[in-house]
Amino acid sequence: MKGNTMARERLLVMNGTRVLQSEGAGGAWQNAKVTPETAGQNLKPGFYNLFAAQRPDTNGNYQGQVVHADKDKVIQQAGKQLVSHDAGTFEGKAVVGKSYTVAYTKGSASVSEGVSQTQARSRGL
Repeated sequence: MKGNTMARERLLVMNGTRVLQSEGAGGAWQNAKVTPETAGQNLKPGFYNLFAAQRPDTNGNYQGQVVHADKDKVIQQAGKQLVSHDAGTFEGKAVVGKSYTVAYTKGSASVSEGVSQTQARSRGL
């Protein structure tokens, strides 16, 4: 997988908020957008280095929670890695906090909703 060339952005999740930060002049992080975390998102508190997200492999399968979505990209946490999918891969808008399975075959993607680990535990799965 090749690294993504997006601007250096990171996401900070804490105290019920999601803070999108961009790296400014001199390496200082600036808050670009602050939004409340809504019910059901269940993002683990901490930093998500969106700039480190990898492009998906053309024959890969990725299952995990969406941590960030905008008009151009959807960032998914698949295991310990972040994967940057094109927003057009998702029919309709990807929901932050929801778990999806994204399967690529010869570069063509299919997306299905998955059961998050939190939901699986609460259902005894």
